[in-house]
Amino acid sequence: MVDIAMCSGTDCPFALTCRRFCERPGQRQSWINPVSAGLTPDGCPSKLEPAITFDMSWITYRPSASSFLSPKKLRKLTEKDVEVIVTAEEELDNPCDIFDPEVAVHINEELLRGNVWAWADVCVEVSWKGFSEKVYLGASSYEDEEDFRFHNQDLVSEALDSLNKRIEEVYNELSELEEK
Repeated sequence: MVDIAMCSGTDCPFALTCRRFCERPGQRQSWINPVSAGLTPDGCPSKLEPAITFDMSWITYRPSASSFLSPKKLRKLTEKDVEVIVTAEEELDNPCDIFDPEVAVHINEELLRGNVWAWADVCVEVSWKGFSEKVYLGASSYEDEEDFRFHNQDLVSEALDSLNKRIEEVYNELSELEEK
């Protein structure tokens, strides 16, 4: 039985259950009036008489977008929820244009040894279930990926914030498709 609020009387002890809907898929359905059905004030039925009987087997329940797209259920992703990929590519700018000659020489030596992290254009990508956001940092000079991650945790946070905003935008766009 599903309670449906139908009572207009303020003193009615059945204010929230004046009508009850009997759910039996594929069978005839009945609206029950608890007062005419002989319900006592303590809520015990003494006799149930259908007030109106009709066939509702043709009704199909179709959840609306609001039944599963509730803002209360949308939470922000954390770093534990996502995959973080950090990649380094060769930086095209010359380190001599940015650093002292001594530092630039050291960077060039590291590049000759194959250390791409010595002078790199770095991409931090955060992804979750087909959604992804990227943040870039150019003209970067680090010992290795671990050194980069240690000094640039804020880039992961920035990419994660962008991802959460994008998911919220898609969520809002999907909410617009809800049938009214």
